[in-house]
Amino acid sequence: MKSLGSLAVAILVGILVLWVLVKLVFLTFKLIGLAIAVAVVAAVFFGVRKMIEGPRDA
Repeated sequence: MKSLGSLAVAILVGILVLWVLVKLVFLTFKLIGLAIAVAVVAAVFFGVRKMIEGPRDA
């Protein structure tokens, strides 16, 4: 009977770890998407600014 309780605890811990792992993976994908969005916005900003200002002569 003791081994049955131990097995149940092990299964619950395994499910909890799996759930946390899935949450972390989705959080990672969100952060990667946010980083890509920031990079695209920065590239567009500097591209438009360069078009407006024109070429710089040193």
